[in-house]
Amino acid sequence: MRDDAQRAFADSLASQGIVRWTIDQQRPAVVRDTAADPRTLPDAGHAQPRSVIIAPLRAHTGDVSGVVAYTHCEPNAFNDDQIPLVESISAQVSVALNNARLYQQLEQQRFGASALAQATQAMSRSLSDEELYHALADQLASIFKAECVIHLWNEGEGTLTPTSLVAQPGNRAAWPTLNQPFPTDERPDLLNVVESRSLRIATQSARGKPGGEPRESMRLPLICAPRSTPSSVSRA
Repeated sequence: MRDDAQRAFADSLASQGIVRWTIDQQRPAVVRDTAADPRTLPDAGHAQPRSVIIAPLRAHTGDVSGVVAYTHCEPNAFNDDQIPLVESISAQVSVALNNARLYQQLEQQRFGASALAQATQAMSRSLSDEELYHALADQLASIFKAECVIHLWNEGEGTLTPTSLVAQPGNRAAWPTLNQPFPTDERPDLLNVVESRSLRIATQSARGKPGGEPRESMRLPLICAPRSTPSSVSRA
């Protein structure tokens, strides 16, 4: 019960008060006396600090992902001259957190690539090309916990053909129609992956709509055999 109460109090801090103000305004603040500052929470059965200095934490995208705050039991313990120091600490913490997230993503990608390679070797021994592409799409979607589409590239005709798709039922209409080729100049991002034979990761608005929630997409080439035409996998 105590943990639940502490968690509820922490949630309330993030939804109102000086923490909420700092996240919304995306800038540091000094509260010299919490008893007189309207941005602070009233006492909710917890020890109430009398002064606070706080700065936002930023993700690699520049968005605020949290805060760094120092409190004191006496009023007027902090002043504006200390803001640069707290901002410096916040920047260092942000870098450390972003590096940790990047490392975790790289580890997940390494695991996914290894698992995918093993699955591909096993499946390619017994499946037709069409069955293999469907199985690969399922495997990719499972490994990365995302939607997945496989495009086949026809270099001679300059087209890409969506051949396999794993998507949420409500999202299928947002994806291209299967087995209908389209010119590669409609998707230069996929053509770049195929020609460079290298992985690409990007962050963009959902389905390219302004104001949509940020989404990460990973695009990687599949080399079917030595000297063969590669296909491109697009993941949103």
